[in-house]
Amino acid sequence: MRVACIANSWIPSVYANSIQVMKMCGAIASLGHEVTLSIGTNEKEQIQLKEGDIFSSYGVERIFEIKKIPLRINSIHAFISSVYAKLKKTELCYTRSIYAASLIPRQRIITKRNGVDIERFNKLPTKEELRRGLNLPQDKRIICYAGSLYRGRGIELLLSVSRKLPIDLLMLIVGGRRGDLDRYKGMALNMGCTNVEFRGFVPNSTVPRYLVASDVLVMPYQSSAEDPSGRVQANYMCPMKMFEYMASGRPIVASDLGIIREVLRDRENAILFDPSDEVGLFNSIMVALGDRELAQKIAKNAQEEVKKYTWTERAKSVISFSTEET
Repeated sequence: MRVACIANSWIPSVYANSIQVMKMCGAIASLGHEVTLSIGTNEKEQIQLKEGDIFSSYGVERIFEIKKIPLRINSIHAFISSVYAKLKKTELCYTRSIYAASLIPRQRIITKRNGVDIERFNKLPTKEELRRGLNLPQDKRIICYAGSLYRGRGIELLLSVSRKLPIDLLMLIVGGRRGDLDRYKGMALNMGCTNVEFRGFVPNSTVPRYLVASDVLVMPYQSSAEDPSGRVQANYMCPMKMFEYMASGRPIVASDLGIIREVLRDRENAILFDPSDEVGLFNSIMVALGDRELAQKIAKNAQEEVKKYTWTERAKSVISFSTEET
């Protein structure tokens, strides 16, 4: 099957949406389909990679074509990419672009949750070995947030809670663009946070090592959570980090938001808390650290359930839908 992927993501970039695009293209192509990814040229990001490096930087095999269109206006890019796809007699279109989706009959559109590469979590070194390799302390229990630092991600809440944590706990924050990172580092300094460490942006391929090196993973989304453009996305987001967290085998503490509850369930595969309740977050972290039986249960359940959210399974369901429609 000929498949067109129309992406409004900058590739390569530090944004999670670019990871999703590359992983899905790789997953669909690995099923034996002919995939062409159409992207705009990327002049905004500092990341400069040779074309061959794009695939390796995302941990994706070079088994699909990337076509660059020198336009940055999303609507025009989507239109030109759609025309190109029709000329190639494409049988399926995969896209994150609302502009591209608007060109497709509604009844022929399916939406899917995000996914994860479970293989990246297999055969990792022990927690102690990972900490040595990442230069993380062996004598502290680590609470980790990994992801973007856009507004509404609950970073302020994590900094505030960090001041109440026992001295043997470390709040580790991995990810973030330079501007956001500088802002929160300044905030942490002003708040007197002494047990917080920022690691900044790391390649997505390194993220599993940080997650498995930690003791508890936190996802304190607020109802005001924004996407990179500043639009509130709390009602429709599907965080990739949620599935990466689930695959790590570590207990998850997450905001009790409707979109999160579609996957995570309190005391079954995560501990959920009211995102407006700082005390609730603190108590949830301490339960995840102190109740070993509960922590092991929710971590194991999450790790088992995430098997149905792999990129390959996601790709299979998209292809299956397309086949049914035709």
